[in-house]
Amino acid sequence: MPKSTAYILYDIPGTASKHRSWSLIIVLNYKGIPHKIEWVEFPDIAPVAKRIGAPHTALQRSGEPLYTVPILRDPTTNQSLAGSLQIALSLEHIHPHAPKLFPPGMEETITEFDNKFVRAVGAALAPLLLSRSWAQLYEGSKDYFRTTRERMFGGPLEQFSAPGAATTARWAAVREALEPFARDADARGVSDTFLMGERETYADIVAAGWLGWARQVWGADTQEWAELEAWHGGRWGRLTRAFKEWEYADTPSGRVHSLRQLSEPISARGQKDGIPRVGHVSRIQGARSRHPSCLIFPLTPVRDRKTQDVISYLEDLAEESIQITGFFHSGPEPYSHFLYNRER
Repeated sequence: MPKSTAYILYDIPGTASKHRSWSLIIVLNYKGIPHKIEWVEFPDIAPVAKRIGAPHTALQRSGEPLYTVPILRDPTTNQSLAGSLQIALSLEHIHPHAPKLFPPGMEETITEFDNKFVRAVGAALAPLLLSRSWAQLYEGSKDYFRTTRERMFGGPLEQFSAPGAATTARWAAVREALEPFARDADARGVSDTFLMGERETYADIVAAGWLGWARQVWGADTQEWAELEAWHGGRWGRLTRAFKEWEYADTPSGRVHSLRQLSEPISARGQKDGIPRVGHVSRIQGARSRHPSCLIFPLTPVRDRKTQDVISYLEDLAEESIQITGFFHSGPEPYSHFLYNRER
């Protein structure tokens, strides 16, 4: 994947599975690599991945390839990468002059850390976040997420965070899973914030991505987050705060600094069909559908705030619609056209 000046990051609207995407957003911002975000709903990940030539990231039990986000595409070459670790490693080599996240000789160690952290902390933490993640998804992903996750975890999403002894045990398991990572960092005696040394590495971003996802799903002012960030001498709070500088995404609506801001649509109320209208970042329809999205962009508040480049947004939207469907139409048909066509 050669160098590019404008990558496209494919991601899921809502906060589900954002531990991987948010980690990659931090990597891109930390390295100063320009990119834009395009949404793809859960059921459309595989069709979109196949359409743009993205590789699968794993094999399912059936032997079928599994496609996941994040996916990063270089539109100048149409080459795509998938899997946050694989993308981060590739960017390290594609952009050799950008700030490093894999110090010399550390790639294997950090890769092993990534695998261990996912198997231990990710496996313990994810069940507690299932029901709230589901609630923050768009309707296009909710059924898919519930069906697949309830099959995967073996029960209704809500049972894994319902008050009771089982949830208390899961909560204790999260702290226990974090314990060896905190202990190893303490034993190095180099930093009370970072895990591998004096400076941040991709290992820190892995941990910050997972824990930052939990903070976003629960809310930064909740009891759950207040308790977790204080564990192990406050190490996890310091770690996640260390990456706040790079926790943002530039969208056509401006810069946002949270997963909820990044995912919330601007709704057009009073629509007869009840379809939510997205007003800041274009949503990608899957390969199953060749119809363009209907998007409402409220111009009056934009004019009043004077914070958005409306023309650039509309140009991007038109270009995307033409690329996907070969068609773009804005607003109702002019009345003069209607009269002309009626006379004919």
